[in-house]
Amino acid sequence: MNRKGYFYTFDAVLAVIILIIGIILIAGFYMYAPDKGKTEDLSSDMAALLSDVSVGDLCGGVQGMCSCPYPALQGACKGYAISEQDMSMLQLFGLLYFKNNRTAIDSIVDQMFVQSGALPEGYGLQLMLQDPKHPGKIEQLYPLVNKP
Repeated sequence: MNRKGYFYTFDAVLAVIILIIGIILIAGFYMYAPDKGKTEDLSSDMAALLSDVSVGDLCGGVQGMCSCPYPALQGACKGYAISEQDMSMLQLFGLLYFKNNRTAIDSIVDQMFVQSGALPEGYGLQLMLQDPKHPGKIEQLYPLVNKP
């Protein structure tokens, strides 16, 4: 009779342990769910920032001069002889995409947002562009999946 009691007790303890592990696993999925409101606010703020900030705002604003705090932006400014200092960062990304220089876009975004500390390293930022030549085709500009 005593052996039956041990088996029932062991069975009950094992069932409780399995239930606790299951509850912890299920609760863990809900605890680490991303905050949708913060993500949407951050994406709209970044889109507004990239569309409102001009190359001149970041690179001195003097016509023909490229003294930028970000080396990748300074290289793009000098390399493509950007004469329009009023060009927004999104327009610059469009120009660099048109010139097939996606590496420069990747470097500029990385230096402006990740290396400067505005966003954490593993945040998962993605910058997408709908290709005007091919409607429905979306290109990922940052991060580059296949870096050349």
